[in-house]
Amino acid sequence: MYLKPIARINISVPIPPTMRVAGSTISTWEIMDKIRELILPDEFVFLRLLKSAGELYRFEGELESKAIARSCLTRLDNALIRMETTGHEFRLRAADAKLPYPTRTEWETFFRESKGMNETKPGERADTIHVEGLPIRWFQAKQNPMQAVQAAAAAIGPTGLPLSSTNSSIDDKENKPSIEILQQVFAVFGEIRCCDIPILDPYRLLNGTNVPIQQDTTFDAYIQYNEYIGFVKAMDACRNMKLMLIDDTNTAYTASIKVDFDRTRHLSDRMIKKRRIEQMKTTEMNKLKQADTQRLKDEDERRREIERLRIELQDAEAEDIVGGSKDITKDTRRRQREEKRRLKRLERKRQHEEKTLAMKIAIEERKMLIAHRKLESMRLLEELFNRVKVQIAQV
Repeated sequence: MYLKPIARINISVPIPPTMRVAGSTISTWEIMDKIRELILPDEFVFLRLLKSAGELYRFEGELESKAIARSCLTRLDNALIRMETTGHEFRLRAADAKLPYPTRTEWETFFRESKGMNETKPGERADTIHVEGLPIRWFQAKQNPMQAVQAAAAAIGPTGLPLSSTNSSIDDKENKPSIEILQQVFAVFGEIRCCDIPILDPYRLLNGTNVPIQQDTTFDAYIQYNEYIGFVKAMDACRNMKLMLIDDTNTAYTASIKVDFDRTRHLSDRMIKKRRIEQMKTTEMNKLKQADTQRLKDEDERRREIERLRIELQDAEAEDIVGGSKDITKDTRRRQREEKRRLKRLERKRQHEEKTLAMKIAIEERKMLIAHRKLESMRLLEELFNRVKVQIAQV
């Protein structure tokens, strides 16, 4: 993977006061077609409208390289276009686009003025970058041929028909980015202390609800460096850049990414512990739900089995009566006694399983209560420390 400079220009079309007639409109599509004609044989990667007002139209276009962008600027700046529909002429103004990107002054000011930040602790200083828009397919671990054959065999199944559950599990595994590949890519700027990809955690809380984060074709990542110089190199290298991948066929692909310094203390020790506790709570809740579902399923199966045995016993008694037997034979009495003993065994087994399951549920609830108390104690200690800091600052 490589970093490729973003070659983007702004084109302004000022409208003279004599042409500003109330209710009149100018075709932006026609203006864009005229702009495309002026840069031929070069072409825009994209050309879009940024601002549409009565006195000014502003467009933004991206080209393949900086050299092509400079050549197009000389052809577009101060160029005259004539509208075929109205006959009006407009003079263009073109310049390099200024892309928003954080500067060193911004992150130094942020961490200096933010409350609750401690420069001696990782995650609470300028050491973590937040990257958005990374393509998932570029960061997937490649399968060797044998693994691909095994995955295909598992997906087809022994009957030759596709298995939907197996396919879904394989797809979920293959559609995940690899944190190892992410570390290899960004380790060129410095030694990495920690990385986090939120979509790899299926129980990551979103807006305070137990809703898994939905993944698309891209993902976000947090990369934390051991040294400040690694963070600075990464921020400076990604300034006004996009990611480029060259595959085995020597075909180049590009992806626009957004890079910023972390403003949320995402990889601080406190936030990492908080996410682990929340994950433990969610896992325990899921275990309780699964245990309860399994208990209801087992109870339903036992009820059906007992009902089936009772019906068989009644049928056997009815057959004896219909056959004209006045006295119950020894075999019939023995069969009835066996059925009764079997029913009693099933009932004792059901009661024992219910007690065992109730004990397991109680243990899981105890674990969840302990995790909840740990989280509450951390929050209480944090609030106490903040109050102490405020009182010390007031003194």
